[in-house]
Amino acid sequence: MMTKKEQEKALFLLDELIDAGVDVSKLRKELSDREEYNYGSVKQHLRRGFGSIRKALEAYGIYDQICEPNQLELQRCFYVSEDYRVLENKYKSEELKELYNISNTQFREYKRSIIDQLEKEALERYVKNTFPEGLRREYIREKQLKHIDNYLRKYFSGSAKKLCEEWGFSYEIFNYSFRSAHPNCNFYLQKGFEFEGLVGEALRCLYPNSVQEQKIVGKCRPDFVVGGNVWIDAKLSKDTVYSPGVKTIQKYRKYTNNLIIIYARDIEGVKDSEGVTFVSGDQLISELRKVDCHVLADKIKKFLGDLNTQINKMNEGVDAA
Repeated sequence: MMTKKEQEKALFLLDELIDAGVDVSKLRKELSDREEYNYGSVKQHLRRGFGSIRKALEAYGIYDQICEPNQLELQRCFYVSEDYRVLENKYKSEELKELYNISNTQFREYKRSIIDQLEKEALERYVKNTFPEGLRREYIREKQLKHIDNYLRKYFSGSAKKLCEEWGFSYEIFNYSFRSAHPNCNFYLQKGFEFEGLVGEALRCLYPNSVQEQKIVGKCRPDFVVGGNVWIDAKLSKDTVYSPGVKTIQKYRKYTNNLIIIYARDIEGVKDSEGVTFVSGDQLISELRKVDCHVLADKIKKFLGDLNTQINKMNEGVDAA
């Protein structure tokens, strides 16, 4: 039972901590490296006086009574493991529950509100790292990745084709028959992901704090969204968006009239479509130099040069490696 004396002790303790320069809104973190105060002991004193750290801070006047954690705080309580599972960071979640006086039941509700996004991010990371083999059921069973199978069933009805169509991966490459007829497709796939990473670095340099990656809108997942309304996809070749089975433009135009395709290799005869602008890798390099991002500009220039050299070797029947 909480008494007035215990509450006064708790408030006096908060006074003492603040005078010592402790940010009492982050007690666990602040006291982890301090010898003069023990987090467990402080927590016990505050709970004895008010039932929880959160209520003690409210009584002290630091917080309003009604407050909820934001999405970023909740997301920090979870992480994607090396085998692409969404796991809880118990240290972070306990810290958050104590800070906001969240019950285990309420925390489960918060988790349900963000778990879909987290699982899709985990699945996306898995697909990018293992495509195309990683989408084959034999591969998933052999690697004992039941959680990946669950993600596929939950978000794409278990259909690799549906995932490829919605997330912009080539279903043709997924097919063994296509890969047998096109032995270099994995090379192009790897280089495509590499170029996408370079484009992301460039955009963050050109538009700091304005770039969202892999934002899912409806059934679309553009590589990047800049400023909330400019959609950008990175493609290895300029004509990729017009390849058979690729519906990037048709799908994206339902949501934006400002679509930019940044490409590594130019193809003659491909012109801008309404609402679609093509930007070459060389143009991107030029923009980077304008803002003094010379190291990154040189990195992209080297990638483009090496890419053309490797493709020319393959066309001549020489091993690109």
